[in-house]
Amino acid sequence: MDRPHRLAARATALLVGLMLAGCTGGAAGGPTPVPGGGATPTATTTPTGASPSASATPTSKVTPGSIDQTVEPREQGTAKPVRLDKAQSDGGVEVTLVSIKSRKIEAVGPGEIGGASLVVTVRISNDTKNDLDVDSAYVTLMDSKGRMAVGLTNDPSRPFTESIGVGKSATGVYVFRVPTKARSNITVSVTYSLSHKTAVFVGDAS
Repeated sequence: MDRPHRLAARATALLVGLMLAGCTGGAAGGPTPVPGGGATPTATTTPTGASPSASATPTSKVTPGSIDQTVEPREQGTAKPVRLDKAQSDGGVEVTLVSIKSRKIEAVGPGEIGGASLVVTVRISNDTKNDLDVDSAYVTLMDSKGRMAVGLTNDPSRPFTESIGVGKSATGVYVFRVPTKARSNITVSVTYSLSHKTAVFVGDAS
């Protein structure tokens, strides 16, 4: 083969090799060459509802607290104790112990111990100008030995809930396990609002 033919054959082989190399690169998933030596940029996925050029912006500002902060306690006032059969009044609210009855109650809640108990019925009358929220009201009883009585949740227990309207009253029933020998001088405390003093009643419930 003469020189011109050999040069033409080499040029043809080189062209075929370049074409094959280009096909192999595309099959491997690599970037496709573009004029100027750059690569075609791949597409990016943007989450639905999000802006590709900006991060999410919170809709509200919350100022976090700190474990080093000190919150001043709000003192809960306590009224001067009265007898079990008397009413306690403070700021238009009257608290009365309607009855204190002795019953043997069975335990139903976790950790409860049934036995001789006192069933205390409390009435709260609202003569203020606003509804009185008593959903968080709580009643405690201390026996004559100075021990805090354990509350029971079995029937007829029926604590206060929700609120008492203006000019209305409501009753709550609380059950406490109190030995019969520790009832000669009990103390019943009724806390129903931070705006009013805790009502305290003392006397013999034996």
